[in-house]
Amino acid sequence: MKRLNIYSENFKHNFSFKIKTIYILLMFSILFITIGYSAINKELNITGTAQLNPELTEIRFTNCVYKSSTNGGIEDYPCYIFDNILKTGITLPNANSTVTYQLTVTNFSSIAMLLNTIVKLNYNNNDIEYSLTNIKLKDSISGITSKTFDLTFKYSSGVGQNTSLGSQLHFKYTKDTPVLIAGITGGATTKFLNGPIIRNEIESIAIVDNKTVPADAIGYFDVSYKKNNSVIAWYKDTDSNGLYEFYIGGDGGVSANSSSISLFSNLVNLKTFDLTYLNTALVTSMYGFFGGCSSLEELDLSNFDTGLTSNMASMFNGTTNLELIDFSNLDMSKVQNMTEMFKNSGVKTIKFSNTSATTNLVNMSSIFLNTANLEEIVWGNFSTSNVTTMTSSFSGTGMEILDLSHFNTSNVTTIYGMFYAAKNLKTLIINNWDVTNITNMQNSFASTSLLEEINLSGWNMNSVTNLTYTFQTCAKLKTIDMRSALLSFLTSYTSIVNGSNAIEQILVNQENYDLLMASSIATAFKNKLVVV
Repeated sequence: MKRLNIYSENFKHNFSFKIKTIYILLMFSILFITIGYSAINKELNITGTAQLNPELTEIRFTNCVYKSSTNGGIEDYPCYIFDNILKTGITLPNANSTVTYQLTVTNFSSIAMLLNTIVKLNYNNNDIEYSLTNIKLKDSISGITSKTFDLTFKYSSGVGQNTSLGSQLHFKYTKDTPVLIAGITGGATTKFLNGPIIRNEIESIAIVDNKTVPADAIGYFDVSYKKNNSVIAWYKDTDSNGLYEFYIGGDGGVSANSSSISLFSNLVNLKTFDLTYLNTALVTSMYGFFGGCSSLEELDLSNFDTGLTSNMASMFNGTTNLELIDFSNLDMSKVQNMTEMFKNSGVKTIKFSNTSATTNLVNMSSIFLNTANLEEIVWGNFSTSNVTTMTSSFSGTGMEILDLSHFNTSNVTTIYGMFYAAKNLKTLIINNWDVTNITNMQNSFASTSLLEEINLSGWNMNSVTNLTYTFQTCAKLKTIDMRSALLSFLTSYTSIVNGSNAIEQILVNQENYDLLMASSIATAFKNKLVVV
């Protein structure tokens, strides 16, 4: 009996040990399967170069549920979300079949986010398209909020050979910076941004990445495009000099309006301008943007986005104390109009280094007009291939040497007054220009008082009709080389060399010589003709 009890106790002990062992092994198995399943789902079977690190993880999917289907649409497996990536598998057996999911995205940041793009990481059936309800591209999702919307799969035209779709869609977001009101044209004594402060009362401006009005602010007001207080302006006078330090702020920064005509113009006492948090990606017109800011001494444009900007006319007109204007690395590919862009400015150096080519530029009339202090232009990729008008473009410039041999002038029709009164100009290299379409050269070289030679040896000039005052009052001019010119269409040539008494020779070909000698052009001009 005692032996039996011992045996019974051993049996119980062994049985208990086996049960515990099986239990532990079972738990490990479940844990392993769970981890493996999670890893498989997190991997998402992404192929190629697709990355699993969303750009802005502070906004992400927080829910995905199957909502409905029509006409036999099937969900092959439950939808799966990971940060900003949605994975689905469906089958649409009929032409009008659909499957709809309800998605929730949550913005955990305090800054509004914009749904910028949806990228197909994997999408193996191009016959099936998707549509969104209650959200669309470029919609904004406010900070610390959630948004629920539907995504529906359906055929774009009809059933193809493949009725199933496995997809992975990456929803990409960008910061939705608040938008400033549109530019307002006004003189120095008008109100800035429709607020209480006059333009000539501002000595500094800073664009900041918040809209928290400090306690020492004298006043503040809404300057947002949507009139929703998303952009706030405030002002102070910390040095008590009667001029204000002006601030413009929005969460994450401020976007300039697409139409920013004369936005910061005629701030005549503005000396410092911090543009760090100004986003110009929406701007199509910068006409007069800084025009008339005559006290401004320094400007950092390095964070400017000019990819959509087409109009830069008068952008720096009258910035008489600004010595350096640097466009390096900016996208200027869409700019069409640069009329009077630097007119009457005090700029010494202008840099277009590493900008995209200005292949859409059409009008550069008076672009450098009266830039008396200008010493250097770094041309970079500056292109004139589509320019038609160069009227007065270098008139009154302070440049001593202008090598414009890289200019493509094949579409230019007028160079009226182009170099007029460029009184410091000593060397001009333009002899290789294609002037096939130029008709008007009136005043183009007049009053270039230091030029001794004007070399137009490669110019055929066969479309030129007007040479009135072209070489007038060029005090030191000795030689004009027009050996390739054919002036058969010339109709206007009044006072062509009047006041240019130092001229020794005008080089022409025989055909042009005969033509000019037979014309009523001034005797003073004829007497200098030399056949080459």
